[in-house]
Amino acid sequence: MLEMFGAGPIALVVGLLLVVALLWFRRRRTVSDSETGAALESASASANANANAKARTSGVAVTAPRIRLVLKQKLQFVDSRIKHVMREFKALGYESAGRYTIPQMPGVRVWSGIHPQDGTLAWVQEVQGALGAVEVSRFYDDGKVVTAGASAQRDAKSYYPPAWTYQKFSPGTPAAELTRWLAAHPRPGTPPVDVTARNLPALVMRMHADSMDYRLAQEDPTMSEVKSIARQARTPQGTKAVSAVNEEQWDVIRERHLNGLRTAREDAMRDNALRGGPHDISASVAKAIKLNRDDFVFVYERLTSPQVIELALRHSDWGQNDPRLESLTRGNLSAVALFEAIQEELPKGSRYVYVTSVEAPLAARGYFPVIKMGG
Repeated sequence: MLEMFGAGPIALVVGLLLVVALLWFRRRRTVSDSETGAALESASASANANANAKARTSGVAVTAPRIRLVLKQKLQFVDSRIKHVMREFKALGYESAGRYTIPQMPGVRVWSGIHPQDGTLAWVQEVQGALGAVEVSRFYDDGKVVTAGASAQRDAKSYYPPAWTYQKFSPGTPAAELTRWLAAHPRPGTPPVDVTARNLPALVMRMHADSMDYRLAQEDPTMSEVKSIARQARTPQGTKAVSAVNEEQWDVIRERHLNGLRTAREDAMRDNALRGGPHDISASVAKAIKLNRDDFVFVYERLTSPQVIELALRHSDWGQNDPRLESLTRGNLSAVALFEAIQEELPKGSRYVYVTSVEAPLAARGYFPVIKMGG
Protein backbone atom coordinates (compact mmCIF):
# COMPACT_ATOMS: atom_id res chain seq x y z
CA MET A 1 0.00 0.00 0.00
CA LEU A 2 2.98 2.28 0.24
CA GLU A 3 3.27 2.59 -3.52
CA MET A 4 0.61 5.22 -3.65
CA PHE A 5 1.95 7.03 -0.61
CA GLY A 6 5.63 6.87 -1.40
CA ALA A 7 7.82 7.10 -4.46
CA GLY A 8 4.98 7.75 -6.85
CA PRO A 9 4.40 11.18 -5.30
CA ILE A 10 8.16 11.87 -5.19
CA ALA A 11 8.39 11.35 -8.95
CA LEU A 12 5.27 13.43 -9.51
CA VAL A 13 6.70 16.22 -7.39
CA VAL A 14 9.70 16.56 -9.63
CA GLY A 15 7.61 16.17 -12.77
CA LEU A 16 5.40 19.03 -11.65
CA LEU A 17 8.32 21.14 -10.55
CA LEU A 18 9.63 20.63 -14.06
CA VAL A 19 6.46 22.34 -15.26
CA VAL A 20 6.96 25.11 -12.70
CA ALA A 21 10.45 25.79 -13.97
CA LEU A 22 9.43 25.64 -17.60
CA LEU A 23 6.58 28.07 -17.03
CA TRP A 24 8.85 30.42 -15.14
CA PHE A 25 11.54 30.34 -17.79
CA ARG A 26 8.93 30.66 -20.50
CA ARG A 27 8.21 34.13 -19.17
CA ARG A 28 11.87 34.85 -19.80
CA ARG A 29 11.56 33.43 -23.36
CA THR A 30 14.04 30.62 -22.72
CA VAL A 31 11.53 27.83 -23.41
CA SER A 32 9.17 27.61 -26.36
CA ASP A 33 5.39 27.43 -26.08
CA SER A 34 5.39 23.94 -27.58
CA GLU A 35 7.88 22.64 -25.02
CA THR A 36 5.87 24.16 -22.19
CA GLY A 37 2.70 22.62 -23.57
CA ALA A 38 4.35 19.22 -23.76
CA ALA A 39 5.50 19.48 -20.18
CA LEU A 40 2.03 20.50 -19.05
CA GLU A 41 0.57 17.48 -20.83
CA SER A 42 3.13 15.29 -19.11
CA ALA A 43 2.42 16.66 -15.67
CA SER A 44 -1.34 16.73 -15.95
CA ALA A 45 -1.33 13.09 -16.98
CA SER A 46 0.44 12.06 -13.80
CA ALA A 47 -0.32 14.80 -11.28
CA ASN A 48 -1.65 13.93 -7.87
CA ALA A 49 -3.53 16.07 -5.41
CA ASN A 50 -0.71 17.48 -3.52
CA ALA A 51 0.67 19.25 -6.55
CA ASN A 52 -1.56 22.19 -5.84
CA ALA A 53 -1.22 25.93 -6.24
CA LYS A 54 1.02 26.22 -3.19
CA ALA A 55 3.48 23.77 -4.67
CA ARG A 56 3.52 25.61 -7.95
CA THR A 57 4.61 28.83 -6.34
CA SER A 58 6.68 28.01 -3.30
CA GLY A 59 7.95 24.47 -3.34
CA VAL A 60 5.60 23.45 -0.52
CA ALA A 61 5.73 19.71 0.12
CA VAL A 62 3.75 17.62 -2.29
CA THR A 63 4.78 14.38 -0.65
CA ALA A 64 2.14 13.90 2.05
CA PRO A 65 3.99 13.02 5.27
CA ARG A 66 0.67 12.09 6.84
CA ILE A 67 -2.63 10.89 5.40
CA ARG A 68 -6.23 10.41 6.45
CA LEU A 69 -8.56 7.66 5.23
CA VAL A 70 -12.16 8.57 4.45
CA LEU A 71 -14.66 5.71 4.37
CA LYS A 72 -16.96 5.81 1.32
CA GLN A 73 -18.89 2.58 1.03
CA LYS A 74 -20.57 3.54 -2.26
CA LEU A 75 -17.28 4.40 -3.92
CA GLN A 76 -17.09 3.05 -7.47
CA PHE A 77 -13.97 1.93 -9.34
CA VAL A 78 -13.16 2.64 -12.97
CA ASP A 79 -10.79 -0.23 -13.75
CA SER A 80 -12.69 -3.52 -14.13
CA ARG A 81 -9.64 -5.41 -12.83
CA ILE A 82 -10.36 -4.06 -9.36
CA LYS A 83 -13.54 -6.13 -9.10
CA HIS A 84 -11.69 -9.21 -10.34
CA VAL A 85 -9.05 -8.85 -7.60
CA MET A 86 -11.75 -8.20 -4.99
CA ARG A 87 -13.45 -11.47 -6.01
CA GLU A 88 -10.12 -13.29 -5.71
CA PHE A 89 -9.66 -12.11 -2.13
CA LYS A 90 -13.26 -12.86 -1.17
CA ALA A 91 -12.83 -16.40 -2.50
CA LEU A 92 -9.88 -16.72 -0.10
CA GLY A 93 -12.05 -15.77 2.88
CA TYR A 94 -11.44 -12.02 3.03
CA GLU A 95 -14.41 -9.88 4.00
CA SER A 96 -14.86 -6.34 2.73
CA ALA A 97 -13.66 -3.78 5.30
CA GLY A 98 -14.57 -0.67 3.37
CA ARG A 99 -13.74 1.52 0.42
CA TYR A 100 -11.62 4.57 1.08
CA THR A 101 -10.43 7.80 -0.45
CA ILE A 102 -7.44 9.79 0.76
CA PRO A 103 -7.94 13.59 0.78
CA GLN A 104 -4.20 14.20 0.48
CA MET A 105 -4.13 12.08 -2.70
CA PRO A 106 -7.14 12.62 -4.92
CA GLY A 107 -7.28 10.09 -7.71
CA VAL A 108 -6.51 7.26 -5.28
CA ARG A 109 -9.32 4.85 -4.38
CA VAL A 110 -8.95 1.80 -2.20
CA TRP A 111 -10.79 -1.43 -1.48
CA SER A 112 -9.80 -3.12 1.76
CA GLY A 113 -10.49 -6.61 3.01
CA ILE A 114 -9.87 -8.36 6.33
CA HIS A 115 -9.42 -12.07 6.89
CA PRO A 116 -11.49 -12.98 9.98
CA GLN A 117 -9.27 -15.95 10.90
CA ASP A 118 -5.73 -14.66 10.49
CA GLY A 119 -6.34 -10.91 10.88
CA THR A 120 -4.43 -9.90 7.73
CA LEU A 121 -5.28 -6.94 5.52
CA ALA A 122 -5.88 -7.03 1.77
CA TRP A 123 -5.37 -3.69 0.04
CA VAL A 124 -6.32 -3.00 -3.58
CA GLN A 125 -5.73 0.47 -4.94
CA GLU A 126 -6.83 2.34 -8.01
CA VAL A 127 -4.74 5.34 -9.05
CA GLN A 128 -6.06 7.79 -11.63
CA GLY A 129 -8.57 5.19 -12.81
CA ALA A 130 -6.10 2.31 -13.20
CA LEU A 131 -5.28 -0.68 -11.01
CA GLY A 132 -2.29 0.07 -8.81
CA ALA A 133 -0.70 -2.09 -6.14
CA VAL A 134 -2.38 -5.21 -4.76
CA GLU A 135 -1.04 -6.13 -1.34
CA VAL A 136 -1.62 -8.26 1.73
CA SER A 137 -0.10 -7.24 5.06
CA ARG A 138 0.28 -8.56 8.58
CA PHE A 139 0.79 -6.00 11.35
CA TYR A 140 2.76 -6.70 14.52
CA ASP A 141 2.64 -5.40 18.07
CA ASP A 142 6.07 -3.75 17.77
CA GLY A 143 4.90 -1.60 14.86
CA LYS A 144 6.56 -3.63 12.11
CA VAL A 145 4.76 -4.90 9.03
CA VAL A 146 5.21 -7.83 6.66
CA THR A 147 3.73 -7.35 3.18
CA ALA A 148 3.45 -9.24 -0.09
CA GLY A 149 2.66 -6.92 -2.97
CA ALA A 150 2.06 -7.09 -6.70
CA SER A 151 3.27 -3.74 -7.96
CA ALA A 152 4.60 -2.19 -11.14
CA GLN A 153 6.75 0.13 -9.04
CA ARG A 154 10.30 -1.13 -9.48
CA ASP A 155 11.60 0.10 -6.14
CA ALA A 156 8.49 -0.52 -4.02
CA LYS A 157 10.57 -2.44 -1.47
CA SER A 158 12.61 0.69 -0.72
CA TYR A 159 9.55 2.45 0.70
CA TYR A 160 9.72 0.30 3.81
CA PRO A 161 12.12 0.74 6.74
CA PRO A 162 14.76 -2.02 6.70
CA ALA A 163 13.26 -3.75 9.74
CA TRP A 164 10.02 -4.30 7.84
CA THR A 165 9.56 -7.01 5.24
CA TYR A 166 8.23 -6.43 1.73
CA GLN A 167 8.16 -9.17 -0.91
CA LYS A 168 7.55 -7.79 -4.38
CA PHE A 169 5.62 -9.78 -6.98
CA SER A 170 4.91 -8.95 -10.60
CA PRO A 171 1.70 -7.10 -11.51
CA GLY A 172 -1.14 -9.54 -12.07
CA THR A 173 0.13 -12.09 -9.54
CA PRO A 174 -2.91 -14.01 -8.19
CA ALA A 175 -4.08 -13.03 -4.73
CA ALA A 176 -3.66 -16.65 -3.60
CA GLU A 177 0.08 -16.51 -4.30
CA LEU A 178 0.42 -13.33 -2.22
CA THR A 179 -1.47 -14.80 0.72
CA ARG A 180 0.54 -18.06 0.58
CA TRP A 181 3.79 -16.14 0.80
CA LEU A 182 2.51 -14.05 3.71
CA ALA A 183 1.33 -17.11 5.63
CA ALA A 184 4.74 -18.73 5.18
CA HIS A 185 6.69 -15.74 6.53
CA PRO A 186 5.55 -14.82 10.05
CA ARG A 187 7.81 -12.78 12.33
CA PRO A 188 8.86 -15.07 15.20
CA GLY A 189 8.66 -13.83 18.76
CA THR A 190 6.36 -10.89 18.08
CA PRO A 191 2.58 -11.13 18.50
CA PRO A 192 0.58 -10.07 15.44
CA VAL A 193 -2.15 -7.44 15.57
CA ASP A 194 -5.42 -8.56 14.01
CA VAL A 195 -6.81 -5.94 11.65
CA THR A 196 -10.43 -5.00 12.31
CA ALA A 197 -12.77 -2.50 10.72
CA ARG A 198 -12.24 -0.32 13.80
CA ASN A 199 -8.43 -0.26 13.89
CA LEU A 200 -7.77 -0.43 10.14
CA PRO A 201 -7.53 3.35 9.50
CA ALA A 202 -5.19 3.91 12.44
CA LEU A 203 -2.93 1.01 11.43
CA VAL A 204 -2.67 2.16 7.83
CA MET A 205 -2.09 5.81 8.75
CA ARG A 206 0.59 4.82 11.25
CA MET A 207 2.20 2.56 8.66
CA HIS A 208 2.30 5.43 6.20
CA ALA A 209 3.69 7.83 8.81
CA ASP A 210 6.49 5.45 9.82
CA SER A 211 7.35 4.75 6.21
CA MET A 212 7.45 8.45 5.33
CA ASP A 213 9.60 9.22 8.38
CA TYR A 214 12.06 6.62 7.13
CA ARG A 215 12.06 8.00 3.59
CA LEU A 216 12.27 11.64 4.69
CA ALA A 217 15.35 10.78 6.76
CA GLN A 218 17.27 9.78 3.64
CA GLU A 219 19.89 12.07 2.16
CA ASP A 220 18.58 14.81 -0.11
CA PRO A 221 18.73 13.82 -3.79
CA THR A 222 21.68 14.94 -5.85
CA MET A 223 21.13 16.76 -9.11
CA SER A 224 21.62 13.54 -11.07
CA GLU A 225 19.01 11.82 -8.90
CA VAL A 226 16.53 14.66 -9.44
CA LYS A 227 17.01 14.38 -13.18
CA SER A 228 16.44 10.63 -12.98
CA ILE A 229 13.22 11.14 -10.99
CA ALA A 230 11.96 13.68 -13.53
CA ARG A 231 12.60 11.28 -16.39
CA GLN A 232 10.66 8.56 -14.56
CA ALA A 233 7.75 10.97 -14.06
CA ARG A 234 7.44 12.02 -17.68
CA THR A 235 5.00 10.62 -20.23
CA PRO A 236 5.86 10.23 -23.93
CA GLN A 237 4.40 13.71 -24.56
CA GLY A 238 6.84 15.18 -22.08
CA THR A 239 10.04 13.55 -23.36
CA LYS A 240 10.98 16.57 -25.45
CA ALA A 241 10.36 18.95 -22.55
CA VAL A 242 12.65 16.99 -20.22
CA SER A 243 15.45 16.92 -22.77
CA ALA A 244 15.07 20.68 -23.36
CA VAL A 245 15.72 21.68 -19.73
CA ASN A 246 19.03 23.47 -19.22
CA GLU A 247 21.20 23.52 -16.10
CA GLU A 248 19.79 26.80 -14.79
CA GLN A 249 16.30 25.33 -15.00
CA TRP A 250 17.42 22.13 -13.29
CA ASP A 251 18.76 24.24 -10.42
CA VAL A 252 15.29 25.75 -9.97
CA ILE A 253 13.66 22.33 -10.07
CA ARG A 254 16.03 20.85 -7.50
CA GLU A 255 15.75 23.84 -5.16
CA ARG A 256 11.97 23.62 -5.14
CA HIS A 257 12.09 19.88 -4.68
CA LEU A 258 14.39 20.27 -1.67
CA ASN A 259 12.06 22.94 -0.26
CA GLY A 260 9.20 20.47 -0.61
CA LEU A 261 11.13 17.76 1.19
CA ARG A 262 11.97 20.19 4.00
CA THR A 263 8.30 21.12 4.40
CA ALA A 264 7.31 17.45 4.51
CA ARG A 265 9.99 16.67 7.10
CA GLU A 266 8.91 19.50 9.35
CA ASP A 267 5.23 18.61 9.04
CA ALA A 268 6.15 15.09 10.13
CA MET A 269 8.18 16.47 13.04
CA ARG A 270 5.19 18.53 14.22
CA ASP A 271 2.96 15.49 14.07
CA ASN A 272 5.44 13.34 16.00
CA ALA A 273 5.91 16.03 18.64
CA LEU A 274 2.19 16.56 19.15
CA ARG A 275 1.53 12.81 19.38
CA GLY A 276 3.75 12.70 22.45
CA GLY A 277 6.71 10.56 23.35
CA PRO A 278 9.81 10.86 25.51
CA HIS A 279 9.56 14.66 25.46
CA ASP A 280 5.85 15.23 25.98
CA ILE A 281 4.46 18.74 25.54
CA SER A 282 2.26 20.23 28.25
CA ALA A 283 -1.43 20.59 27.46
CA SER A 284 -1.33 24.40 27.51
CA VAL A 285 1.63 24.59 25.12
CA ALA A 286 0.09 21.96 22.86
CA LYS A 287 -3.07 24.05 22.66
CA ALA A 288 -1.10 27.16 21.68
CA ILE A 289 0.80 25.18 19.06
CA LYS A 290 -2.37 23.78 17.52
CA LEU A 291 -3.68 27.32 17.15
CA ASN A 292 -0.42 28.49 15.57
CA ARG A 293 0.96 25.30 14.03
CA ASP A 294 3.24 26.98 11.49
CA ASP A 295 5.01 28.87 14.27
CA PHE A 296 6.18 25.57 15.78
CA VAL A 297 9.61 25.34 14.15
CA PHE A 298 12.33 22.71 14.19
CA VAL A 299 16.08 23.07 14.00
CA TYR A 300 18.24 20.19 12.83
CA GLU A 301 21.67 19.75 11.35
CA ARG A 302 20.58 19.47 7.72
CA LEU A 303 19.56 23.15 7.71
CA THR A 304 21.98 25.68 6.25
CA SER A 305 23.10 28.73 8.22
CA PRO A 306 20.90 31.10 6.17
CA GLN A 307 17.90 28.84 6.81
CA VAL A 308 18.63 28.79 10.55
CA ILE A 309 18.97 32.57 10.64
CA GLU A 310 15.69 33.03 8.77
CA LEU A 311 13.92 30.80 11.31
CA ALA A 312 15.53 32.50 14.29
CA LEU A 313 14.46 35.98 13.18
CA ARG A 314 10.87 35.30 12.15
CA HIS A 315 9.44 37.18 15.13
CA SER A 316 12.14 39.83 15.26
CA ASP A 317 12.67 43.13 13.47
CA TRP A 318 16.31 42.20 12.86
CA GLY A 319 17.31 41.70 9.24
CA GLN A 320 19.32 38.69 8.12
CA ASN A 321 22.29 40.98 7.40
CA ASP A 322 22.15 42.69 10.78
CA PRO A 323 25.77 43.36 11.88
CA ARG A 324 24.94 41.93 15.31
CA LEU A 325 24.84 38.50 13.68
CA GLU A 326 28.32 38.67 12.21
CA SER A 327 30.21 37.23 15.16
CA LEU A 328 27.74 34.36 15.45
CA THR A 329 27.86 33.38 11.80
CA ARG A 330 31.67 33.39 11.83
CA GLY A 331 31.76 30.88 14.65
CA ASN A 332 31.08 27.74 12.60
CA LEU A 333 28.33 26.78 15.05
CA SER A 334 26.01 23.83 14.62
CA ALA A 335 22.47 24.60 13.46
CA VAL A 336 21.03 24.27 16.97
CA ALA A 337 23.86 26.23 18.59
CA LEU A 338 23.49 29.03 16.05
CA PHE A 339 19.71 29.22 16.51
CA GLU A 340 19.98 29.33 20.30
CA ALA A 341 22.83 31.84 20.24
CA ILE A 342 20.70 34.18 18.14
CA GLN A 343 17.82 33.80 20.59
CA GLU A 344 20.08 34.91 23.41
CA GLU A 345 20.81 38.15 21.55
CA LEU A 346 17.22 39.00 20.67
CA PRO A 347 14.82 40.99 22.86
CA LYS A 348 12.84 38.59 25.03
CA GLY A 349 9.57 39.26 23.24
CA SER A 350 11.12 38.27 19.91
CA ARG A 351 12.57 34.97 21.05
CA TYR A 352 11.65 31.35 20.59
CA VAL A 353 11.71 28.98 23.55
CA TYR A 354 12.62 25.32 23.47
CA VAL A 355 9.55 23.06 23.69
CA THR A 356 10.48 19.49 22.82
CA SER A 357 12.71 17.18 20.80
CA VAL A 358 11.89 14.56 18.19
CA GLU A 359 13.93 11.72 16.75
CA ALA A 360 12.10 11.28 13.43
CA PRO A 361 12.28 11.87 10.57
CA LEU A 362 15.52 13.46 11.85
CA ALA A 363 16.75 14.35 15.31
CA ALA A 364 15.54 17.91 15.89
CA ARG A 365 14.72 20.44 18.58
CA GLY A 366 11.36 22.17 18.46
CA TYR A 367 10.79 25.81 19.40
CA PHE A 368 7.79 28.07 19.76
CA PRO A 369 7.68 31.89 19.90
CA VAL A 370 7.29 33.45 23.33
CA ILE A 371 4.76 35.91 21.95
CA LYS A 372 2.40 33.08 20.95
CA MET A 373 2.56 31.16 24.22
CA GLY A 374 -0.47 32.86 25.72
CA GLY A 375 -1.31 32.89 29.44
